[in-house]
Amino acid sequence: ERAGRYYQYLLFVFLALDERTDNQDTAQLLVFVHGIDENFIITEELLDLELMKNTTTGQDLFDCVVDCVEKSALSWKSIASITTDWARAFTGKNVGMIKLLENKLKAEHPESDILSFHCILHQEGLCKAALDLKRVDMEAEYGDVIYHNGVRWLILGKMLKQIWELQNEILLFLDMKGLSCDFEMMFAVYMFEKLNVTLQGKGLFVHEMFRHVRSFKTKVGLFARQEGKGKFCHFPLLRQQKVPASVSSKIRDHFLSLEDEVTRRFQNFKKFELNLHLLSYPFAADIDTAPEEVELELIDMQSDHTLKEMFNSVTLIEFCVKKSAGKMFSTFGSTYIWEQSFSCMKINKSRNRSSVTDINLQAVMRISTNNLTLDFKRIVSVTGYICLIKLLVLADV
Repeated sequence: ERAGRYYQYLLFVFLALDERTDNQDTAQLLVFVHGIDENFIITEELLDLELMKNTTTGQDLFDCVVDCVEKSALSWKSIASITTDWARAFTGKNVGMIKLLENKLKAEHPESDILSFHCILHQEGLCKAALDLKRVDMEAEYGDVIYHNGVRWLILGKMLKQIWELQNEILLFLDMKGLSCDFEMMFAVYMFEKLNVTLQGKGLFVHEMFRHVRSFKTKVGLFARQEGKGKFCHFPLLRQQKVPASVSSKIRDHFLSLEDEVTRRFQNFKKFELNLHLLSYPFAADIDTAPEEVELELIDMQSDHTLKEMFNSVTLIEFCVKKSAGKMFSTFGSTYIWEQSFSCMKINKSRNRSSVTDINLQAVMRISTNNLTLDFKRIVSVTGYICLIKLLVLADV
């Protein structure tokens, strides 16, 4: 009830959706809301957990989202963007959930322009496909267990590091079998491990995550140029070894493929790059390429040294007070909160507690993911009043 009252005052709302299947083969749609109010207070809460007993088509997902939004008293006009894992049910050209949602918003609010994003974490995971890791993960016996590794393999670097620590045993075994191994994938140990850590966690804004990805892409280009010269100064494991020219050439090709894949995967962020740069550091923004509505104010800001000192002394969310900034701050850059919440659901609906009811699961998930402070005084007073009435009724009887 309290959350519903708060949602009514959000200026911009960003929805994040993910559909998973629990251990009872029941599809669960997690709907998260990330919004900002007129005081630039940001909220990130579980809006609802919808149980999908039958099919999970785009229409089914759309109906669930409509039900969630209307139950929570959110304003359709305030919905600015939506993030999904880019499954076909979400992104279908004609009957995907996003398309149906866009049609509804255009019909009711023609001036609205909803943006759709593919989760940065998932895109970063898909970039690994360019490395051709089949020789690392053969999926020989338990392929069904690691079906989602292509997207959600967040500990690739740690896994490769463990392989490297067993190199002597692996080489001995391969030598017994008459096989060879050049360990050409060892360059990925430090690369992905650091990027995965920086992209995870709560409280990350989209411009921060995009900065990490852009930095990663630039580093990959540098590594490719250095590998062409046989330099491994940024890779301790390879620096300790004498890398043959043939292996060095393969590593360089991996870097070039990875750079191209990162560029391709994140090309949809190019149209937002100007706004992201303007948000993260307005004092270095180009006036000629800035949006018309902020050009004059941007000139005044860049000419004011006091504002620049203030920018360096406070957080970005404290410095920005404009609607355009609020819209970007309300954007989900990641679906890390999904992964965290789904882990919570797996713990609470485990093999030993598989008979937990849907209502109880929804209550547990809401309590586990809620950041709003409960009004305990009101709850206690209402509960005490109800108990008093019951005692009076019993006394009369």
